[in-house]
Amino acid sequence: MDNHDILKPGYHVSLRVGSEVLSGVVDAVMPDKSCFWIWADGGMGRRMIDAGDVAAVGAEPSY
Repeated sequence: MDNHDILKPGYHVSLRVGSEVLSGVVDAVMPDKSCFWIWADGGMGRRMIDAGDVAAVGAEPSY
């Protein structure tokens, strides 16, 4: 994943990880941005995402 600027806690993201499409709010980001955690939408819990597995991403601040 090239655009690390959007990996900020509190941002709502949409991700394509392999064939799976996820969305949720960024909870935490490793200092080197190699992985991050989101609270997945739809009550799907907290997920750790390996940044190298993300094919597409979009984000916006959540208020």
